Amino acid sequence: MIKVKRQKREHEKNQLKDIGLSRINGLFDLARTVNEPILSRRYIEIMQGIGTRMDITIPRQIKRMYCKKCSTIYGGKSLIRLKNGILSVKCNQCGYLRRIPYR
Repeated sequence: MIKVKRQKREHEKNQLKDIGLSRINGLFDLARTVNEPILSRRYIEIMQGIGTRMDITIPRQIKRMYCKKCSTIYGGKSLIRLKNGILSVKCNQCGYLRRIPYR
């Protein structure tokens, strides 16, 4: 009886996480396609909220495509540098410098 309830709870949690991940992916696709930066920022903020509320880690590929500080998607004018095994990305909106190791 206890095992069945535990399995059912785990199954429901997994279903909710799958729904949350699909919403995160959909919101990020919308944020990339929209031409209005304010709306794009809002989509990313909602995406982050879903991740924290449902205890979901946002995929690494998505997480590295926007600024953590101002929630804007890095554009063509973002400054990108590779030096000593570190990828440095400078946001063109707020000037935040993000350093990501790549080795």
